[in-house]
Amino acid sequence: MKTLIIDLNNFSRYPTLSVGYAASILRGAGVEVEIFSPLTVGVAGYPRKTRPRPWGMYDHWLRYWSATSSSQRVRRMRKAVVHRVRPTNDDSTQRILDGATRAMTSDVDVILISAYTMYFDVCSRICEAAGNAGIPVCVGGPYFSQPEIVEDWLPLPGLTAVHSGEPEMDLVDLVESLAAKDVSRLEQIAGISTSAKPVPNAAPLTHLDQIPFPDFSDFPWEAYPNRIVPILTGRGCGWGVCTFCSDVVTSSGRSYRSRSPENVLAEMKEQHERYQSRLFTYLDLKLNSDLAVWRGLIESTPSIVPQATWTASVHVGAKDDQGLSLAELKKARKAGLVRMTTGLESGSPRMLAAMAKGTDPERTSEFLRNAHQAGITMRMTAIIGYPGEEPSDVEATTKFLEAHQEYVDRIVLSPFALQLGTPFHRRFEKDPAAFPQISNVRLDRRTATFDHVNSTVQSSAHRKAAFGLIRMVHRINRKPHTQYSKEFEGVM
Repeated sequence: MKTLIIDLNNFSRYPTLSVGYAASILRGAGVEVEIFSPLTVGVAGYPRKTRPRPWGMYDHWLRYWSATSSSQRVRRMRKAVVHRVRPTNDDSTQRILDGATRAMTSDVDVILISAYTMYFDVCSRICEAAGNAGIPVCVGGPYFSQPEIVEDWLPLPGLTAVHSGEPEMDLVDLVESLAAKDVSRLEQIAGISTSAKPVPNAAPLTHLDQIPFPDFSDFPWEAYPNRIVPILTGRGCGWGVCTFCSDVVTSSGRSYRSRSPENVLAEMKEQHERYQSRLFTYLDLKLNSDLAVWRGLIESTPSIVPQATWTASVHVGAKDDQGLSLAELKKARKAGLVRMTTGLESGSPRMLAAMAKGTDPERTSEFLRNAHQAGITMRMTAIIGYPGEEPSDVEATTKFLEAHQEYVDRIVLSPFALQLGTPFHRRFEKDPAAFPQISNVRLDRRTATFDHVNSTVQSSAHRKAAFGLIRMVHRINRKPHTQYSKEFEGVM
C-alpha cells in the first residue's frame, strides 16, 4: 500500500514536523510513503521577516495603514496585493497542482494532505483530480480544530474525509480505512468527518513519548538555506490563556502536555546523527512550560550534540519560577541556545492585563538584560490596536523598546487580528456589545480570521503614536545580523 502525503504548510526554512511524524509512523507499519513538497517545484513558503531596507519604515507604515483602514476599497486593494506575493497566488497554485498531479501515479492508494486554510483553492483542485483518479483523500491541519473550517472544506468534490485533532495514534487505521474505501470504518475514528456536519475533535494525545521520532528523509534539504531540524518537546502552552492567541486553539495546542526530557534528548541525538546537523529549532509555544524539560536540555545538550546551536520561544511570566534567571540563561547559552523569542505584545500593564498575557514590563526588562548579558539574542513580538488601546498605551510600548533596544535583535509588530476560535473571538461572539470598537465583522475562511473595522486605531492621535512605534521597530530591525541570527533567519 502506498500513501502520498502532500505538504501544504508554510515552513520554508525546515521540514514540516507533522508530516515527518506521519511518514515515520506509516513506514513503521510497513506502508510505502511518498512526500510532495511545493519547494520541489519552486514554490517557497510564506515570506518571513528579514532585515528591512532603509526605506522599510514607510513600507511598514503603508502595510499597517492599509490593514487597519476603515475603507473597504483600501482593504480590497490590500488583499489583492497580498495575494500576489503569497504562496497561494495563481502561478504557485498551478505549480503545486501540476506537481501533486504528477505524484498521483497509478500505485498511489491514499492521499493525505496536511494544509493551512489558505491553500483551500489548490486543495480543491487536488481533491478533484484525486477523485477523478479514484484515490481517496483525507485532509487535516492545525486549524481543522475549528468546526467552521471543517464545514467549509467537507463539500469539496473528491474529498473523502477531514481529520480534526492529532492523528498520530490512529494514522495507520485511517490509511487502511481510506484504502479500503470503508466509510463506516472511517467514521469510527475519532475526529473524522465525512459528511456535511463536523464531528467533535479527537481528544488531545497524552502519552507523547509513544510517538516515534519524525522522519525528514524525503524533504528537499537542498532547498533550505540551512540544515535546521525542528523539534517539539510539548504540545500546547503552559500559560495558554492569552486572549488573542490562535496557537492554543489549534489541533495540537488545545491543552498542554509534555514529553520526558530523556525522550527529547534521544530524538535530538538521533536526528543529529541521521541528518548531520547541529542546528535545531524548538517549536514549542513556550519551551519553559515544563521546567524539567527546559533544564534537562540546558544540562545535557552539550554531551548529546557537541557544538549544537538552537532557538526557542519562552514566556516571561510575572510570577513563580520561570527557569530564566541570569545563571540559567548563561548555562543555556553554553548549551547552545543562541536566540530566543518572547512576546512583549505591549509595554502597557493595562493592555497586558486586558490580553491576559500574564507578564509584567519590569520582569520582562530584567529578563532582556539578563539574556543580553548571557550572550543570547532576542526576538520579540508586539501587537498594536488591541481593542481599547489608547495612544498612551502605544507610547508605552515605544518607550519600552527604546529603553531596551540594545538588548533586542528583532521585533515583529502586528496589527490586532480577530482570529477564529481564540478566547477573544469567543467572547466577542457571545457578547459583541462588550467590544463596541469592533464592527463590520465577516469571517474569511481562507485565513481563519475575521475582516473587521477596529475604531481603536482610527483616531489621529493613535495613528501618530502608531507611526512612532513603527519608527522604533524599524530602528531595531535595521541592526546588522549576528552570526547566529543569520543561521536562523526566517525561522523565528
